Amino acid sequence: DRVYYSVHLDSGSGFGTTTFTQISANSDGTGTYNQLYNRENFEYQFEGLSNRTVYPVQTAKIKVSSTPTSSNYVGVNVSGTINEDVVTFASTIANIIRPGDLVEINGKNYEVKFINDATSTKVYLTTPVVGTFAAGNVCKVRCFYSVITLTYNDSVTTQGANAVSTGHKALIIATPAIDAGATWSTYAAALTASSTEGASLVSKLNTWLTPVFAAFTPLGF
Repeated sequence: DRVYYSVHLDSGSGFGTTTFTQISANSDGTGTYNQLYNRENFEYQFEGLSNRTVYPVQTAKIKVSSTPTSSNYVGVNVSGTINEDVVTFASTIANIIRPGDLVEINGKNYEVKFINDATSTKVYLTTPVVGTFAAGNVCKVRCFYSVITLTYNDSVTTQGANAVSTGHKALIIATPAIDAGATWSTYAAALTASSTEGASLVSKLNTWLTPVFAAFTPLGF
């Protein structure tokens, strides 16, 4: 389980009434390795893997991959200096990269901490740059999964004679967010149409869901 911390400033200790701006709202993310690993691990109890104290320990066959898929280069030159936690792009990347994204820059993996809103060209990383590199088209975006969640109601037999209640259930489907080497011009375009498996899955689901359920809105990423 994750532990969360909340940081506060005591206005009565000399900070006064200085206003602050929230750069980006907190989010655990959707389709991340941690989210899907924990969900898959949890659901194994319904497959009989409920006692995890026995020895030898039962092995759960987790299918989610801890290795993200890399896109093609984003098409905007970027430069960086060793031991600094900021890289500079030649033009705005406001619609290309988002805070929290995993990126590969000059062959090294990083996570985006936040983006300078004034110019949208300076990207701050969670770890310092490994080595200095000159401006070049050397940035890729790394993705895990897109997630489709189908929620529905099911009749569930409960304790008592012929007692039936309505159970709220969900079917969670994870599919690779992009193909390896996918074109990445904007994240909206890439995450909408850059996964061959995802496109095929959505097409098949819509073929089944649309005529079966009245007024069903077709799926899409």
